[in-house]
Amino acid sequence: LTPLKLTSDNTVRLMRIGKQWTSSIDAKAWVSFGSIDDDYHDFYEPVSNMWNRFGFKTFYTLICDENSIERNHLGVILRIKKSDIAHTFDERYRRNYSWQSQISRLFAASFIDGIMITSDLDSMPLQDTYFDKLIGLASDNIIAVSTKKPYYDSDKYCMMWAAAKSDVFESVFNSKKTFDEFCDSYLKKYELSFVSDERFLTDSINDSGRSIKFMDDVPINR
Repeated sequence: LTPLKLTSDNTVRLMRIGKQWTSSIDAKAWVSFGSIDDDYHDFYEPVSNMWNRFGFKTFYTLICDENSIERNHLGVILRIKKSDIAHTFDERYRRNYSWQSQISRLFAASFIDGIMITSDLDSMPLQDTYFDKLIGLASDNIIAVSTKKPYYDSDKYCMMWAAAKSDVFESVFNSKKTFDEFCDSYLKKYELSFVSDERFLTDSINDSGRSIKFMDDVPINR
């Protein structure tokens, strides 16, 4: 694979390129995670290398100061300019863009053609059997979720992991828009907190009308 980077402020163009690249690169599925500037960047190579070892490629969305898309031997890197959408919320979040990196991994659905798995950049996969079975549950109308057990004493789904065909997630998260528009619609519905992205994930999946299958119900032979 020839490394390549393209810069453009045209979101639709970047989406089209992302879909072209991800459809042509051999991968069981695309693992979507995000970061802000270089906060977690040291995790990128070791974590992506492990996903690659198991046959998965990574789609890394980096919230920064440019709009570009890049492909390399590990997968694809999407760089998106920070959104400065003006909303009235706690001032600490106006200075901290980390919440944008949290939802960027859902926004990425519109740039991927294939099965997509939500994850964290600092989450290292230890074996492939679990994830092979996770993506095996995903189909045109089925979203696979890691667990239905209560998470932080609530009914949220954990961002690690949910899997579906990318066009399913694109519809579920209504992500085919600019990042400013995506952030705007998110902020109109949710107060920012450490887990508000998982509330968005959960509500979007539950309201989609699609069937949900949980890995709790799948036997794993390690």
